[in-house]
Amino acid sequence: MPSYSLVKKSQARYTQERKDAQMFALLLAATLNIGVYYTYPPESIVLHNANGKEIAVKTKIDIREAINAILNQAEAIINKEIFDNKSAIKFKLAFTKQWNIKNPPIYKDINIPHAVDVAKIWPLVDELERPAEADVYITLFRPALAYFDSKEGRMKGAAGVAYGNLYFGQQMALQIGLGTPASDGDVSLLLHELGHLLDQGHPSEKLCAETKIIMCPRGRVSIVLDELYKKAWHDFYYQKTGQGFKPSQ
Repeated sequence: MPSYSLVKKSQARYTQERKDAQMFALLLAATLNIGVYYTYPPESIVLHNANGKEIAVKTKIDIREAINAILNQAEAIINKEIFDNKSAIKFKLAFTKQWNIKNPPIYKDINIPHAVDVAKIWPLVDELERPAEADVYITLFRPALAYFDSKEGRMKGAAGVAYGNLYFGQQMALQIGLGTPASDGDVSLLLHELGHLLDQGHPSEKLCAETKIIMCPRGRVSIVLDELYKKAWHDFYYQKTGQGFKPSQ
């Protein structure tokens, strides 16, 4: 029978090994490298007055800083809500490039003036260079995005239907504003689209009517992460690091 001192030493060694393993796991952050194209002037921002008229305002906003603000806030929410406040997920801005679209395909409609026709703009987005340092590519649009609704037989502003966002494989197109700090709407939009990247679809209309979880296609004001969404990020972490993650009890 082992002596009391040997048992204590064994327990101490086990405790230390467990702590070392936990610390090692925490050092392995799963990084998602994000490349960003943007379609508006880097030194101006467009606001709207009380009548809805666009007003171009000069600003010293730093595009990279503003984009990082959105990424950092989304990253913080994921690590807090899903990974027990551990720095498990890291969003890294791989590059930012301005995209000057020549003769953008504008859909002229009094209800959605200056809106970009999604069907015509997407092939242009798809032709953008995809540098290898990024895992996913996001194109930020200042103008509204519009698409043809086959059910209603007319063009509709995507911002009024799905927050102006599109997702196809590694490519995303988002209509968002830029500011520091980022708005909750912009952060929830990014979290929603990243959910699609992790193979998350839209919940049923019935479920979305009951609770506004992050993958609902419209009306995302509050950021509520459901269990399926959390599991998708746990799986992403495991795929990137080979390490499982269990929240502390």
